[in-house]
Amino acid sequence: MKTNSPYKLLAISCLLLLPCFSFAQDIPAIKKVFRDFQAGYSKRDTTMTESFGNHLFARDIFVLGTGSEEWVSGINAAKSLIKNDWAYWLNLSVDTTKLNLQKAGNVYLFAMAGTAYLQFPNKEIAYGYGMGQINNTLKKETDNRLKLLALAQESSNLINEIEKGGLDVRYQIRLTGTIILQNGHWVFQQLVYSFPYPMQRETAAVK
Repeated sequence: MKTNSPYKLLAISCLLLLPCFSFAQDIPAIKKVFRDFQAGYSKRDTTMTESFGNHLFARDIFVLGTGSEEWVSGINAAKSLIKNDWAYWLNLSVDTTKLNLQKAGNVYLFAMAGTAYLQFPNKEIAYGYGMGQINNTLKKETDNRLKLLALAQESSNLINEIEKGGLDVRYQIRLTGTIILQNGHWVFQQLVYSFPYPMQRETAAVK
């Protein structure tokens, strides 16, 4: 029986290890994508959403937010959603040290946890923020019945959150999706924000 030569075995071993080398080489650049994503949400500069999207989003990106109408496709719609987030939504802190990545062909699937939070110095400011949220919701509704339903629901939630939960508002959140290589740069192609069910407030401090 003829045995394989050491050179042939070495060549086969190298081929088997290629995916591992590729994965290891990609990780630093992919982690930078998440660091840049976090930097944008930390600064919340709505004048920078255009450059933020151009830098981190694929042209055909799909984003699924936590709102019932936050289901958007395309880079321009995604930029608008991010701008709305930075203007009206909670602060977002993602844990980039616990990034779960899986490679499928030329696509990386990711999952990571984070915290969506707000901290108010007093109730007056908290209620002022809440009224802004309610007014923003009402502007989106065209039907008067839906406006009243939204007003009742949002008002009830607001009072419960502030009076019973306090001024330090934070929730667990998860980000999942896909990252692809586009024009030599890693970018988000799918991005999904989701709250675990049932949605519960956290008490841990943001680091």
